[in-house]
Amino acid sequence: MLRRCSTLHLIPVRRYYASSAPGKPLIDSSTISRLQQAKSLKRIHKAERDERIGRTSALTSVRTYTGGFARPTALRASSWTAGGANSSSGKNDAQPSPFTHEPHTVFLLESRHDVRYGVGKVDHVEHIVGVCRAEDFEEVVNLYNSKYAPFSSFQAMDNARWPWVSQQKARSVKWYNAKQELQEVSLDSSIPNSFPEVIVSSNSASARAPQDSWVRPGDSIAATEKDVERKGVQTNAVKHRVSEENLDNIIIELKSRQGKVPFEVELDDGTVEHPSGFVPPTAADKFSDHSSVGSNAPPAAPYQPRRSSVTEDTHSDAVPGISQWQAIKAREAEQGQLMPHLTEGILSGGVTAAMKHRDEKIPTEVYGVNEGGEVQPMQHPSGFIPPTPKMARGEHEARTATVSARHAQHLPVPNDVKELRSQYLPKIKNEPFWRPLLSFTVSTRPLANTIARLSRGQSKGVSFDASIAEVDKKSKTSYGASMRDLRLKRMQSLVVDLSKALAGDRGGLVGMRFSKAESEGNDAAAPIPWEKRVIGVSVGDWYPHAEELKQAFRDAAGGNQDQHPFIVYDMNEWGKPVEGQDVKLPWSGMVHVTPEIQEAKKVLRSIRELEHALDVDTREHSTSSLRVITPSLQTTPDAVSNPDVSVVVLLPEDPLPSNFDPKVNGILEGPIARDALKARVERLYASQGDAIAELFASRSKQVTYPYFWAEEVSVPRDEENIVVEEHDGGRTDTDGQKQQ
Repeated sequence: MLRRCSTLHLIPVRRYYASSAPGKPLIDSSTISRLQQAKSLKRIHKAERDERIGRTSALTSVRTYTGGFARPTALRASSWTAGGANSSSGKNDAQPSPFTHEPHTVFLLESRHDVRYGVGKVDHVEHIVGVCRAEDFEEVVNLYNSKYAPFSSFQAMDNARWPWVSQQKARSVKWYNAKQELQEVSLDSSIPNSFPEVIVSSNSASARAPQDSWVRPGDSIAATEKDVERKGVQTNAVKHRVSEENLDNIIIELKSRQGKVPFEVELDDGTVEHPSGFVPPTAADKFSDHSSVGSNAPPAAPYQPRRSSVTEDTHSDAVPGISQWQAIKAREAEQGQLMPHLTEGILSGGVTAAMKHRDEKIPTEVYGVNEGGEVQPMQHPSGFIPPTPKMARGEHEARTATVSARHAQHLPVPNDVKELRSQYLPKIKNEPFWRPLLSFTVSTRPLANTIARLSRGQSKGVSFDASIAEVDKKSKTSYGASMRDLRLKRMQSLVVDLSKALAGDRGGLVGMRFSKAESEGNDAAAPIPWEKRVIGVSVGDWYPHAEELKQAFRDAAGGNQDQHPFIVYDMNEWGKPVEGQDVKLPWSGMVHVTPEIQEAKKVLRSIRELEHALDVDTREHSTSSLRVITPSLQTTPDAVSNPDVSVVVLLPEDPLPSNFDPKVNGILEGPIARDALKARVERLYASQGDAIAELFASRSKQVTYPYFWAEEVSVPRDEENIVVEEHDGGRTDTDGQKQQ
């Protein structure tokens, strides 16, 4: 069953048409300014990327396993230093964004429940490695456990083994078929110098072919002259009787049957059996002149045919049953001469047969049936449930799949996925599905991106899955534990190496910049201050081995405890520090954000809440049902659209606040309230437009931001139709649009 994880919603298409109006210049100044702005923004991003590449190269081991010629790794930081490549070539040094020098957190999230994967891969817990701003870490954890979660995390939650869905059953492997095998093994091991008895036989066809002088083995009774004489008398009597019979007036016709019953069937053990049940004493082709059957032979034991464990095809398998043959004959008698007439007409060309195509053809199997909120197994329209469904071979189930194409996460969500999300989305508000296992807080964004980039694989680029033995991959418990241990060990080794490099080990990190004032990098001769090189390590208190992991970081680097390179503390399932621990975090004074940007964040959060309320009201109600409560009995649209007036927005399902007083507060409803809120959003954008634009310019693609930072302004809709208009060169309007 294919499940897709989000709805289709794109930014409305903006069409451009050619105009022949005179007086318009070919190239205006606004176009040039936009091009220069894009070029400048590209240089700013490149300056930050050069810092990240320098940190990554310093923490990556030298490739000594590759043959051929090699050259030293180029230091990107040497380009912007005095006498570097940029100054010699006359290039202008672009400084990174001031938001680059803010503290950022690298986090490792682990799913609460196992996640179902495709055929051949056992269920195990899923992990996510991400980066966020240090002050937004708690909001990002809430984001992953909400309906605004990223696409990859939603796909894992849709495939999770929730407590109310069917669980995977472990299959036990039986090593011994019976207790006798265990007894035989114990006896063989107890007897010294005991070897198994091996019977060697020839497999050639000539060795098993019967010879002319072959005699059936008997009870060591020799053939007598009387037996030979009796056989000769019987043979002469048969010859005389045949010569006396006259068969001239008899017409005999032999009907050939493809599945003719053989006269006798020889089994694997050498015995002979007739299809009728008669057991001849001797096979017809086994008689000879010296038969071993004498008059004084003991009576034969009752015949019991042996059933071989290996089924072989014989001639008797092709013979149809009597009941089946009678049913065919009866059907032919009922149809009469119709079928032969039609066959003769088709062959002669007089009858034409045609097949009519029907779109409503019944499928072989139907899946996706929901009854009472429970997904039913695959079944036939007649009600028959096949033993093996089409999408579940053996003991495996189908994992929800998503088309890996552009805007694939915006395809419509199936009804069964919507129903599943309606069950677990309210649950994860109180019990998070994604729990932070480990997090590191560093002073700059390039350092955080370096840790996150190198934490997604082994030191030589090998994935964690490839480092696990095939035997461990078949076990559900050992595979998940192995993936967790490999990730923790890799991240621990990276952070320990980074702390040593920041402290000056192996010459330190070249070209470190902690603020906009350090244009040429930190002074290599002076040590980095402790406030800038300290790393915050938080471990989830729900992890059973949290104390061992914290002690490993405490013992990783020695020295004075006051200047320890790590600040180790506990955090709960929501990413908050555990109460009662005296932890002093120095990162609050390292945030280089102006008061205007802080005010823009608050305004942007209010804008997002208003846009969400407007979008829900437009999507779910044809006529507006919004209610806006204003102070001092102000019920005019101007009072609502004024950003300086505090208002309360209520959806149709929201109750009135407890402090609402009709004598003091005013209320605005319907389309008037919707238009007033739209005007309020426009005035908020106009008042903080420059600060909001700067806030969006500081975004990085490698960093996860809270929901109110998102560039999209509306929730995706299911029933929206997208019209795509093609331009010259095969490019479409959707090529330049960003994914939701």
